[in-house]
Amino acid sequence: MITVPYVNRVLAELNHIDGNAIRSARAANALTPEFNQLEMSIFATEQNFDLTQQVWQKTIADGWANVSEDPGDVVSTVMQLLSTSSQCIYASVREDFSHQGPGGVGVAPKWWIALSPTRPTTANPTHWAFIYDGYDSSGGAPTNACAGY
Repeated sequence: MITVPYVNRVLAELNHIDGNAIRSARAANALTPEFNQLEMSIFATEQNFDLTQQVWQKTIADGWANVSEDPGDVVSTVMQLLSTSSQCIYASVREDFSHQGPGGVGVAPKWWIALSPTRPTTANPTHWAFIYDGYDSSGGAPTNACAGY
């Protein structure tokens, strides 16, 4: 059964994997093979992986503005499960970026995630990967990413 506490535990693990990737890149001041391996393990599509690479390449180019030398993990808290099945989880979450460093995004109260099943690996043992992890620039809810699953 997919419950809020279960999804919070999955998100905590995915955020920790993401945090390890970011810490690897931060220490090297470059996207590392470890960064790529870890990020590929938590994103279900090449498009999602490419987008996260672009975001972090820009962060590196900007001199790691608002990211500490030893950034912590993002903290996601499920606000509402919007759709759940064995094929997809869609939820609104509160995303707290403040552990990554001072002066950054802070808390994003309007954030959505969608997860699809994936084969567990050493890098990502959760059985889930992001198919959506973000917000809608209009301030509203994005289209349900689980609609095609």
